[in-house]
Amino acid sequence: MRKILSLIIVIAIMTSSVAFAGGWFTGASDWAEEELLNSVKNEILSYDDFNLPGVVFNNNISRESFAMLIVRLYKAMTGITPEEAPIDTFSDTVNSDVLVANKLGIIKGKGNGIFAPNDKITRQEMAIMIKRTLDSIGTDYYAGDGVLSFNDKDIVASWAVQGVDFAYDNGFMKGDGVNFGPQSNTTIEQAVIIVNRVFEKYHEVLKKENDYSKGYKLNIQGNNLYVTYDNTSNKELIVEGVKKADYFENESSKIYYIGTNGLIYRYSLEGKYPTYIKDTKNAKDFVLVGNGTYSGYMIYESELQGTTYKVVKLNDDYNATYIGDVGSMYDPNYEICELYEQMESDKYKFTIDVTDAVNFDGLSHWSEDHMKFYSYASHYDYIDNKEGFLRMYPSDYDKDNYCAPMGIIGNDTSVLGYNGYGGIYKTEVTFNDNEDGNAGIVFNVKYSADGVDDFAGYYAGISPGGNTVILRKASYGKWNKLATEELGYDISKGDKIILYVQKNGSEISVFVNGKNYISVTDKTYSDVGTFGIRTWKCDATYSNYTVNPLPY
Repeated sequence: MRKILSLIIVIAIMTSSVAFAGGWFTGASDWAEEELLNSVKNEILSYDDFNLPGVVFNNNISRESFAMLIVRLYKAMTGITPEEAPIDTFSDTVNSDVLVANKLGIIKGKGNGIFAPNDKITRQEMAIMIKRTLDSIGTDYYAGDGVLSFNDKDIVASWAVQGVDFAYDNGFMKGDGVNFGPQSNTTIEQAVIIVNRVFEKYHEVLKKENDYSKGYKLNIQGNNLYVTYDNTSNKELIVEGVKKADYFENESSKIYYIGTNGLIYRYSLEGKYPTYIKDTKNAKDFVLVGNGTYSGYMIYESELQGTTYKVVKLNDDYNATYIGDVGSMYDPNYEICELYEQMESDKYKFTIDVTDAVNFDGLSHWSEDHMKFYSYASHYDYIDNKEGFLRMYPSDYDKDNYCAPMGIIGNDTSVLGYNGYGGIYKTEVTFNDNEDGNAGIVFNVKYSADGVDDFAGYYAGISPGGNTVILRKASYGKWNKLATEELGYDISKGDKIILYVQKNGSEISVFVNGKNYISVTDKTYSDVGTFGIRTWKCDATYSNYTVNPLPY
């Protein structure tokens, strides 16, 4: 049943025959000889199709046999051997040509897994199958004027109207000049000649090169990456050994893929060569940022030191600029990578940017030199790591004496405030360890002194050990828990987190990496107060602290 030349097997045996042309085309009409021979030249038929017993060319053709002709047409026009549908697609045939035609969308069967391979094909079925074949190839063709003009147009099935209109208006199937005969059958010789005429008319259209700029589709089979070009439907093997591939829709000349070695490559469809994207090692998966401010960036999953999600900016050459790590590759807020874009810029030195704030007496920036530091120890160590970042950790960092260093803008209990009401506080925190401590922002601070918890105000922090975000209220050594939420991902050593607090009177919201985790109402410290950073029981580095007015 799966022989390539299945036409012969499914044709009913006829007892009478007429032979000509050296014994080929048994039962064929004299007028058909030249076009039948031409169909052999065009590879719609082969000579082997004529030499088996039972082949009679004036016998009506079956559905399975016409499927063979259609697949031959597809192969002759494209030069492609297409894939088959699953072998269990139909319950009544496993014929290779039927399965290929189904995979291409040319035939659909009669429902409930039935194809009816031995039924004689109707003229309207033939017409729609030919049209679908040209559709699957991607050939430009005249589809018809949309109006059926023959007498028996009312008995054309609704699903076949477009195919019949195409076949009739192009002159492939005319009927008797008055009626089309949509439900009539067609002989083998007529079917072969019709398909051959379609080839003769349209095969020249496909004599063009693959053009990736017209669009293409990627397909990975058995770790091999294929590209199917929209303008020719040609399927081309690009590279072997691929885990995943993708491309930017607005950058049609380049494909990105992960090799089986865990490296990420960029493949040029224009130059037909791959280049390794430097420093993208141990990659398991990736996504491309295709729109928005950071279109052209890649976020990939790396297993080099545990699972991390790294943001890189793709350059024109084989290099990529590492931007930073994010919590999740598929987080819809992955444009948080914007806050890493200028890592090497002075913008990311530890300065508190209060340009738009009020009550700051005209000062535009505050650096660590303008802060007052508090800690439980008799002295406080803070380290400038020579890149302008402020690194804070307890000077007596041991299990018996956990200091809580804190830096505050303002002097002692001054009410150097912001807006007299609230605002937006944001900073970047890099965790130099992932122990069970926390680090974050203090705000609306009414009082502060040397001591572990000796201040009054709010504290929003990140706990790398617990992978949580917390909001607490301090009152002269006593703590009240306002909220604790799971981040939903692990924080590793070296991860940089964006912590963002919005206070609007009694309403407090806390965001991590662009996602809102906490929203509470508390009226304890609802007026002015100082603000800064606080580290408890961990080693953290801060950068890019900003204070901004509320957006409304």
